[in-house]
Amino acid sequence: MRVVVRSTGCRLNQSEADMIMSRFRSNGHECGEGQADLCVINTCTVTRQADAKTVKLIRKLRKENPRARIIATGCMVETNREELESLGCIDEFVGNQEKSSIGQDQTCGSEFRYAPDRTRPFIKIQDGCDFNCSYCKVRLARGPGRSERYEHVLAFAKSLAEQNYREIVLTGVNIGDYHDQGYRLKDLLKNLIKIPGIEQVRLSSVEPTSIDKPLLSVLGHKKICKYFHVPLQSGSDKILKAMNRPYTVREYEDVVRELKTLDKEVIIGTDLITGFPNEEEEDFLQTLEFLKKNNIFYLHIFRYSKREHTPASLIKDNLNDKTRTDRAAVLDQYMHESKQKYFESLTGKRIRIMVENKVKQNRYISSVSPDYLKVLLPLELYRDKIGCLCDVRIERVMGQDIYGQ
Repeated sequence: MRVVVRSTGCRLNQSEADMIMSRFRSNGHECGEGQADLCVINTCTVTRQADAKTVKLIRKLRKENPRARIIATGCMVETNREELESLGCIDEFVGNQEKSSIGQDQTCGSEFRYAPDRTRPFIKIQDGCDFNCSYCKVRLARGPGRSERYEHVLAFAKSLAEQNYREIVLTGVNIGDYHDQGYRLKDLLKNLIKIPGIEQVRLSSVEPTSIDKPLLSVLGHKKICKYFHVPLQSGSDKILKAMNRPYTVREYEDVVRELKTLDKEVIIGTDLITGFPNEEEEDFLQTLEFLKKNNIFYLHIFRYSKREHTPASLIKDNLNDKTRTDRAAVLDQYMHESKQKYFESLTGKRIRIMVENKVKQNRYISSVSPDYLKVLLPLELYRDKIGCLCDVRIERVMGQDIYGQ
């Protein structure tokens, strides 16, 4: 059987899709693109735009695979199942709690082997969330916070190292809340970096309230990527309070300051929501000035989406979509201009990169740095280095394209 597995949304969704695909492969099925007998979609519902992308993907897969069986799973299945059912092209729905059963085949004796196509495999260490952010629907879809077993995560990482994966990415809804048998994220990191073969550990998003002194003492280790994605959402204390975010702007700034003391190469990324109900121009300008002051320009920008059954959905909304779009565009322009200056400042510098398996422009192979820079390398020199960490020199920057050797 030929299977296509796709996902929309976050890295956690991508990691789960990788796991589903690996189960099918372990049971003798062929996975990839093209015509399929079975399509599995791991859905996202974080914003209205995510819903729309999910629906578009499902329709596209049905059009390309008219005879295939389609299974939908993930967060949109949990919260918007009726909308998905109305499409009339999904054969089976599987909730988040049952997602791990997809791809299991009791009739096949194959031993399960997680071997994703990506050079930087994900390890899901946590799911669900105990925060009560007023705008968030994901917590309704994924339930309360819970962590993977400590020994299972370490065994999983060791198996990846034995398969010659050199970098691992820790993911979850709120990985800073990881706790199992008294072990916290700092304890997990201390032992992951000791595993022979693991040369680099990358963290997905970590909430600012999770970054304390004990964790900071580990984050400074040379094997930990010095890119930290720390959600801010707004640079206005008024808006943070309305969002029910458990910190102030000053407390967030203190965390950023502490992270930047770890290494001169530290880069901070963040999430931002523009146009939250009652966000005034002054609130938006405070956010923009905060970003400039702290040199934060790796941004995930979201226009506020009213999500059903959330406290924020009950707030009288005084903003229109144009205002949200205009403010998002201002942030996007700031990000683009700041990144361009940063890229150009790297010319002549040496950085450590992971060589990926994607060929670009027929003459180059892509690679990624700890802060997600996409660096193009000569294909003839690096085709045998896929999955390896290499030190390269940045030769030139042409627009958004960065070339190294």
